[in-house]
Amino acid sequence: MADADPMASIRSTMRDAGKLKQQMLKRGLKEAKSLCPECGGTLWGSIAGPRNHIWFKCDGPCKRSMME
Repeated sequence: MADADPMASIRSTMRDAGKLKQQMLKRGLKEAKSLCPECGGTLWGSIAGPRNHIWFKCDGPCKRSMME
């Protein structure tokens, strides 16, 4: 995915990962999946460790991923 503004892509990835993490913590989940607002694929999230770090990945065409 070649963006005109790579920082916009980073900001949207961080925003979406943060939203997923917030919902997971609110519901007491360690693993979850959701619809990707960027491409319509599936977002996979996993929270691990005592500091609740998130692993975040989209299996759709945008292929976004992040580890906190």
